[in-house]
Amino acid sequence: MVIADEASGIDDVIFNAGKSALTNPNTLFIMISNPTRLTGYFYNAFNANMDTFQTLSFNGEESPIVDHKFVDDIEKEHGIDSDEYRIRVR
Repeated sequence: MVIADEASGIDDVIFNAGKSALTNPNTLFIMISNPTRLTGYFYNAFNANMDTFQTLSFNGEESPIVDHKFVDDIEKEHGIDSDEYRIRVR
């Protein structure tokens, strides 16, 4: 198993090395992150290469474990239509 936390910020060179561990169908490669960049391996997993990944996305507005004060604070500071709100909440 390979786990990449804050995967959006990890350099593609690291992902290329990590892919060498995917030697059989029972291997897991888990990437966890907010979508903070519009390029890179993590971004492509949800876009150009999404047919090769099983992707899951979660909306903080709908989550039972996200403190809604956090959502309100991001909205107040950046606005509901901001990139920051889309990245951190939606």
